[in-house]
Amino acid sequence: MQTFPSAMALTVDHLAHDLHVRVIRPFTDADGRMFSTGFAGHITRLELDRRSFDIHLVVRHGEGEALMRFSAGAKDGPGNGRMRDYFEVIDVPKPGDSRGGVVAGADRAAFRVATPPPAVPDLSSDDVIDVPHREDEAIAQVWALAARGRFDEAREQLIVVNRFPDLGGGDRPRELARRIAEAAAAHAWDDEDSTYAWLKDWSLKLWYQWGSGATSGGEGAARAVEIRAAERAWEELESRRAVRRLPAP
Repeated sequence: MQTFPSAMALTVDHLAHDLHVRVIRPFTDADGRMFSTGFAGHITRLELDRRSFDIHLVVRHGEGEALMRFSAGAKDGPGNGRMRDYFEVIDVPKPGDSRGGVVAGADRAAFRVATPPPAVPDLSSDDVIDVPHREDEAIAQVWALAARGRFDEAREQLIVVNRFPDLGGGDRPRELARRIAEAAAAHAWDDEDSTYAWLKDWSLKLWYQWGSGATSGGEGAARAVEIRAAERAWEELESRRAVRRLPAP
């Protein structure tokens, strides 16, 4: 197969080099190759033919590789703007991961909505907690301050936590986003919205910060999957809040 420029940087919808994908709808590519639902593998090449604008995709599957070509002129089947209808991005568990199978990245819980909601933590200090070994306490302090309407102090504490040394390879904003989201969800049914709205807004900011830290197109596409999952989780929670607030008949 011919190699075209920018092979490593090309992104088509949510697909990019080095992602693991699974077919969710059967299709036949431009060369007559048929792929069934459940076919899964690792994208080793995603390229655009600059002359024909056809998309070339190579997926490593088991011991072999599957070649796919999608014609730029096709009106149906996989193609630019239609990849999400045919492929999902999946996560492959690391060795020792207890999940025991392939789990769709978009299905990973973006954050938990606990029932009943957890109790608001007590304030542990009147000062900013600025030592990394007290990180859990500092995150609880963000929530405690926000729940008391002390948003400027909560923001200051959150910024300090976000600047702690990141031992997770750039994943601190994502983990912070999840924990702040769970705090927000605990206030989803409050009569007054300010704490919920403040925490939700900061959770989303942290998700987007994490997404912007991607160092490659493939990593960016993978992070986008999780960010979209978080956005959908918020949409679902907002729908539940709206139903709960409908006036009684």
